[in-house]
This record gives sequence, C-alpha cells and structure tokens, in this order.
Amino acid sequence: MMTRSSSTVDLRGFAWPLVALERKSQHDVDCAAARTARLLRHHAVAREEVAAREAARDGQLLRLGQEGGAAIDPRLHRQALAYLAREAEGLARDREDCVRIEASLARARLAGGEAQRRRELVRTLRDEAVAKFALSQGRARAKEADLAWLARFASQAIGCRQAP
Repeated sequence: MMTRSSSTVDLRGFAWPLVALERKSQHDVDCAAARTARLLRHHAVAREEVAAREAARDGQLLRLGQEGGAAIDPRLHRQALAYLAREAEGLARDREDCVRIEASLARARLAGGEAQRRRELVRTLRDEAVAKFALSQGRARAKEADLAWLARFASQAIGCRQAP
C-alpha cells in the first residue's frame, strides 16, 4: 500500500470525495479530547473540594475531642454538631459529584476512543484511495511509455525500410 508521503505519486489529480467526512472525524476527535480535558479539570476541582471538606471536618472533630474533659457549653456543642452534620451532607454531595464526574469522564473517554477509531478508518480509506490512484497513475505512465516506445520503434522500422 502506498502512503501519502510517497514522492513518486503526483496527487494533483487526486480527488477525495470524503474530505468533509475526514474533517468531521478530526473535529469529533478534537471535541472528545476537549470534553475529556474539561471533565478532568472538573474532577480535580471536585476532589479538592472533598479534601477541603474532609480537612475542615477533621479539624472540627479534633477540636471537639480536645474539649471532651473541659466544661462543655451545650449551645456551642449543639452548634458544632449541627456544623458537622451540614459538613457531612456537603461531603456526601461532593463525593456524589466526584462519582458522577468520573462516570462522565469514562463515557467521554469511550466516545473519544470511538471517534479516534472512526478517524483512523477514514484515514485508512483515504490511504487506500491514494494507493489506488497511484496505481492508476503508474499504469497510465506505463501505457504512455509503451506507446512512445512503439511509436519510436515504428518510426525506426519505417525509416530503415525507406533507406536505400
């Protein structure tokens, strides 16, 4: 199979009817890569939010544990417990967001792989069309060379017979 980098084939006469499909397949790959990158950024931010909430929760639990032996103000204790409950709910939501983003990321990666396979298929079809075109160009050049040789041979044969 001949590739695009072949220097012996003049591609000026090559007409590829699937140029639009080739461009669309490249665009699909680019869009899938951009979506995957965007989801990776969102996932990193979501993980940072989870880590920040966990650190805040751990700090609050540590403070509550340190106050265990001291005189406990019931109002402050209730307030701290309410805060921990809200943080636990927020942490659960952030973890769910991480799971949803991971699922979206997996789907985006699959879509990107599929777009890549479609692009490679279109490129393979183009390479095959170029190879077919190169073959027909080679045949045409060979036919022209044969005709030129026959014409020279015929003119030489005629020239030899007419000589005295």
